[in-house]
Amino acid sequence: MSVIDLLNSPWAIMPDKLREMCAIYGAHVNGERIDLEAIEAKTGRALKNQPTSYTVTDGVAVLPVDGIISKRASLFMDICGGTSTQLFQQELSAALSDPTVNSIILAVDSPGGSVDGIQGAADAVYQARDQKPIVCYVDGNMCSAAYWIGSSASKVFIGSDTDSVGSIGVVTSHVDTSNAEHQRGVKVTDITAGKYKRIASQHEPLTQEGRASIQDELDQIYGVFVDAVARNRGTDADTVATRMADGRVFRGQKAIDAGLADGKVTLPQLIQQMKSQKGGGSTAPVSRNNPKKGQQGMDATGEVVTFTSAQVEAAKQEGFKAGLTQGRTEGATGERERIKAVETATLAGHEALIAALKFDGKTTGPEAAAQVVAAENVLRAGKLTALRAEAPAPVPESTADAKAEQERAEAKAKAKPDDPKAVATKARVIVAEEQKAGRKITYAEAVKRVTEAK
Repeated sequence: MSVIDLLNSPWAIMPDKLREMCAIYGAHVNGERIDLEAIEAKTGRALKNQPTSYTVTDGVAVLPVDGIISKRASLFMDICGGTSTQLFQQELSAALSDPTVNSIILAVDSPGGSVDGIQGAADAVYQARDQKPIVCYVDGNMCSAAYWIGSSASKVFIGSDTDSVGSIGVVTSHVDTSNAEHQRGVKVTDITAGKYKRIASQHEPLTQEGRASIQDELDQIYGVFVDAVARNRGTDADTVATRMADGRVFRGQKAIDAGLADGKVTLPQLIQQMKSQKGGGSTAPVSRNNPKKGQQGMDATGEVVTFTSAQVEAAKQEGFKAGLTQGRTEGATGERERIKAVETATLAGHEALIAALKFDGKTTGPEAAAQVVAAENVLRAGKLTALRAEAPAPVPESTADAKAEQERAEAKAKAKPDDPKAVATKARVIVAEEQKAGRKITYAEAVKRVTEAK
């Protein structure tokens, strides 16, 4: 990976750490030798940081998630320390299979890292909760990508009032090297096939389209991040976005108040609490005794059995999760269809209006077409008024006739555009009638008919 590729990759990490990494990697790529011995002497610590395995105390495995997170081990791990998501998942799998391990604590002290590999690691933790009890302990920092992973545990605990939690967001950079190349007498021309290939090239200033393309990618990753936190913390995406995921870092009690953490405890205390928890899974065995306790129902064979309160609660939670997943899927599908319908109303000169309507979450295709046509009418009226103002005055037939004509023109220019919703309703009727007659017509064409029929 080149330094440009590194800088242009999406990261979920604290900004100062990203700058530190880029400086180190930039020096390495530019041919400067990274003197590990000199850095060791300056910092007073060895730089051959090796990923540490989990330790087991009284049946509780403590699995560290330290430093910058990346998919694979790299130069950064030697210099800064860090966690590979691939190695982390191997250690997690080993702890789940280890018969001496009854429960697991993720001990996190990390500013975050690359988004590549994070979702897989977080999902592995979330799924492992059904096998053995898993909680997360914050020992300093749990920010960005580190929170993505840590929040996947059943509970999150901070160790002190100064611990930092949050920084939910995604960041990347575009590096423009064109000026430096120009000063060296170098001119690089990207030759591509495909509209979006090199749309944000390092060899030229960032265009508006290039910025929009990068922003679209970050927004997509941010949405996945927010949905994951909502799932992990048992809440909804709107709550996460408004209370937790605006990029802020929360310290101590503020992290608990925001819903990012569940309490404060020391690591020895947490190990003591986890000692008594064994096994895992969300389904308790069916109780066929004491029919007066619990609730009765039928099992898979049709036999009437009595379910414990724990089983009933587990079933409720499973149903809630299934309904939430289905609702999100249906909502996402509906939103995509709405955006496609809005895009069909595109008209040259009104791209900004269409872009705003696409993401307001409510405007339908017909309503968008009505607003675009109304905006076009206003634009044309303004242009007509400007043309008339610039044109030489004709010889008036009479003062009275000229004044009346001027008043009519001004009244027409100032006329308010039709109500978009009313126009949209009429347009839908026209589209339906045309479809019944076997003819295909777009919403934009239908809206045009409505406005011209006035």
